[in-house]
Amino acid sequence: MLNMQFATRSIKQVGSALIAAVLATGVCLTPTIALAANSPTAIPTTVALGKSNVFISISGVGYEAYTSGQPSGCPVVSADTLKLWSSFAQSAVLSGKTIFVRYTDCGGLHLIDTIDLNH
Repeated sequence: MLNMQFATRSIKQVGSALIAAVLATGVCLTPTIALAANSPTAIPTTVALGKSNVFISISGVGYEAYTSGQPSGCPVVSADTLKLWSSFAQSAVLSGKTIFVRYTDCGGLHLIDTIDLNH
């Protein structure tokens, strides 16, 4: 009987330790958002979609995204993402609504992280 109680208690302790380890690992592995700068919230003045890039100008400052060919080590996005961001910016121009761009500086460029189309 004593051995059975000891085994049951040991299993519970191991289970508790395992759960704590998993939770601690989950906290450590949670992705963090990189510190990025923000553009002014404004109507874009220029929107250009190329084969492998999009260029958006807001208040005289250019923001870009690439599928390839940008400076080494800088992030790239998919072609579908380029099209979506271009669509958001063109919608803002046509409707008179503003967009908000979060970007990261890399290789001397303002590389787009996200775009919000505002109401």
